[in-house]
Amino acid sequence: MKSRKSSAGRPSKHYPLETNGSRIAAEARRETNKLSREERRKLFAEAMVTVYGERSPKAVGAGH
Repeated sequence: MKSRKSSAGRPSKHYPLETNGSRIAAEARRETNKLSREERRKLFAEAMVTVYGERSPKAVGAGH
């Protein structure tokens, strides 16, 4: 059986492995993992209002 190659490919040797954005994302994941299930639900609901406004995603036609 043949092994599959990764579709990601190799990162450019000129592009840093760690960037400001990757550090911010890692910190956000660490902080998010500390939240309870209810806190996550509340933040998700607030984010959906930020993205879609007061209308629900189904009314807008988003695939969420």
